[in-house]
Amino acid sequence: MSTDNKALTSGDISYTWTDSVKTKFVLHFDGTGIVRGFVGLGRRSFSIEDPDKGILTFRRMVDAKARAAQLWPEGHRVSFSGGKPVVVSRPALVRERQARTQVSSTESGAFESEGTFLPRAFQYLHKDGEYAKRLGKTKDLVSHINRVKRDVLREEFMKLMNCAPHRSDRGKRYFVNGHDGIPSGTSVSNRYEEHLAIALWNLKQFWPRDDGSQFCLLDYQVPLQARQSDRGIGKVDLVGLTTEKRLMVIELKVNPEGTDNRGDTPAAALLQGLRYAAIVQANRKTIGEEIRDRCKITVSDQPPIVQVLAPQDWWQGWMQLPDSTRNAAGWWEPAFTKLAREIEDLIGVTVECASLNIERRQLSFGGSGRPPRLGRTPELTYLFNGIR
Repeated sequence: MSTDNKALTSGDISYTWTDSVKTKFVLHFDGTGIVRGFVGLGRRSFSIEDPDKGILTFRRMVDAKARAAQLWPEGHRVSFSGGKPVVVSRPALVRERQARTQVSSTESGAFESEGTFLPRAFQYLHKDGEYAKRLGKTKDLVSHINRVKRDVLREEFMKLMNCAPHRSDRGKRYFVNGHDGIPSGTSVSNRYEEHLAIALWNLKQFWPRDDGSQFCLLDYQVPLQARQSDRGIGKVDLVGLTTEKRLMVIELKVNPEGTDNRGDTPAAALLQGLRYAAIVQANRKTIGEEIRDRCKITVSDQPPIVQVLAPQDWWQGWMQLPDSTRNAAGWWEPAFTKLAREIEDLIGVTVECASLNIERRQLSFGGSGRPPRLGRTPELTYLFNGIR
């Protein structure tokens, strides 16, 4: 990435840079260093340098403008450090923090402290958010999917990237030592989802993708929390990597044992995958470095693929609903497919849904030093025409 800075004695100051595909960006200041605007000229897919997150890739100019507005807000004062613009005065942020101190912790609204991930601020991407709860219910499922506010969902994704926890700040890794394909603990566990994820990883298999490429599974139960206070953020069931070096966040779903409950809705599973994808993308540089050290592979800077993966009986439970349940839920599949397609245009995250032809009885649970195993390699099938 090349840069060309012009500092004038009076009038405007322009900070211009060009990325690897010759996309030009200009950041305008006045003579005192106050931001007056941001202009981007170029192609549909490009990168922007973020002093906090490294280099991020965007698919649309509107996303880059939104990010630039967050990095260098209009009206804020900046200076140049190492040839790059750095905000040195954030009056809006100061006012926001002052306002928070005047509100009690029980009435603090969306944020209790800088960067806190709370339901009021993330009504789609937090599992306890108002809209997330609606999308987790069978009743009126199609209506709730159709009512998803796409612009709000995109804003939440970008906001979560900005306040995402960073394990590296605490000296913690994403690909933790000790993942050897054997469940933790000394006793036999019946956690089907966890054991299935480990069993799939133990196969050391390349899996097909709908576009003709392949992917492998890098690790299971990948932690995203940096500290215990990072509530509402768990572990990625499986992290994959395509042959094009693109990361995959795989959300694995199974039917709850011994109940008639179908478990999470596909829409809820998708939101959970997006939640984790935002955090993974925010930490892409660090995660990429760990993968490079571990596998000698350079990871693409594209946003992760979100794949909702489940045994075929889980998908059948949602796609072959009894008449009474179908009447309550509606025909959610077309609305879900439409939303998944639009998500890629909104934030650059590709969404996939895949089914495994496997039954619970075919899994040998692990524990007490034994790895979980599958009797055969299941076939992976993509649903909804690959959602393209």
